[in-house]
Amino acid sequence: MRGSCHIVWADLRERLNRRLGSKRFNLWLGNARLVAVEGDRVVIGLPSGLHVDMARSHFAEEVASVLKTLLGWKPDVRFVVDRELFQRQRQREEAVRRETAVEWANDFTLPLDSSFGLDYFAVGDANRAAFQRLQDFLSESPCTVCLVGPRATGKSHLAVGVALRFRENFSAKVTYTTPAAFQNALFAAIQRHEQPLFRRTMRECDLFVLDEMETLPRFGRIHQEMLHTLEHLDLRESRVLLVGQVPPSQLALPHRLRSRLQRGPLLRVDYPERDLRAEIVRKLLSRHPEIAPLIPQDIPEVLATRFRCIENLVEATKQVLATAIMYKTCGEAALDRQTLLNAVSHKGESEPRLLATTLAEAFARKIGVAMEDVLSGSRKRDVCRARSLSILALRQLLPDLTLTQIGALFSVSHAAVHQTILRAKRLLKTDASLRALFDDIIKRFRE
Repeated sequence: MRGSCHIVWADLRERLNRRLGSKRFNLWLGNARLVAVEGDRVVIGLPSGLHVDMARSHFAEEVASVLKTLLGWKPDVRFVVDRELFQRQRQREEAVRRETAVEWANDFTLPLDSSFGLDYFAVGDANRAAFQRLQDFLSESPCTVCLVGPRATGKSHLAVGVALRFRENFSAKVTYTTPAAFQNALFAAIQRHEQPLFRRTMRECDLFVLDEMETLPRFGRIHQEMLHTLEHLDLRESRVLLVGQVPPSQLALPHRLRSRLQRGPLLRVDYPERDLRAEIVRKLLSRHPEIAPLIPQDIPEVLATRFRCIENLVEATKQVLATAIMYKTCGEAALDRQTLLNAVSHKGESEPRLLATTLAEAFARKIGVAMEDVLSGSRKRDVCRARSLSILALRQLLPDLTLTQIGALFSVSHAAVHQTILRAKRLLKTDASLRALFDDIIKRFRE
């Protein structure tokens, strides 16, 4: 069979050329070559995933039919991406690119914000493993890595920082995009007849970063284009960094695209602990050395107590900085702590779950228990005290919440919430130190 197929290969190409027309044949099958003959299976290599998909969809029956006329029986025809053909096509495209001197299409990729450099990234228990693994990602063999975590936990900062470091150290081409930006750029390229330039921008890069992965639409043309982009990057041996709130396995996407996204290790980050949040504030303040001395030393701890969400924490820090800059520019009187905190428009976390978690963390830290135990319904004495104070504080800060809603946040029933609030009030009346602790934390959230 192997000798027969090699003998008839030239005849097969000639007949397909006549049957399909030279334009279609040269476009999709002109570079095809015989890869292997395995029993009754004929494996044909093509230069890219796009060629393979087109051949499977439109030419498989034509090829099998012509082979049947040549061999006397119909073989099983398979199309695969051939690495050698892929490399040849890359070399030809690179030669054309040099000859035409086309600029790197920056309008098809999102800019990298230099303020998101790794030097400004605060490392703690919540992100240390991911940070160290991505540091290795820059120097190891090319691969695909997926970074996931809740909203506003510093994922984009870390991804952009890695991209900036990679571009700086290796003078590499970096493409940073999101599903929405990818789709908009694709449509713009189609309208301007610049699809080859768009594909070079997305595929001929050394590092491809796809942020907000969870926003990939369930349907649409973007699926095929994204799949071919990832396959091309894999064959090119480029690095791919995927960033999102949930793992690819939980996305409602076509099987081939989802399985492609699942390749490589999965790294996780979480909401940073209080000490790390305070360090984030210090790093933000350190960017303004002329203003930082005006700000009281305990401001990072106060903001870290009030804000668990990084997005809110950064916004509050910017408001503090803006107020300090205004006072310095206007030559006003000395800046005090209360003036700065009054400038923070957020009154603690507005979302109940975030506020409940932040309160649980604050009381757990003071009493000496684990925050996770406070939220889990544990019956240990100190844990119950921290939970009672957290529930009472949440009730005072968000009085519109029902007892059932509060109970769901702390893994207890609504009846238990009612009894817990009464118990917390009695506890505050009999324990002066707990009363002082409670008042201090409530004050920080109401300032």
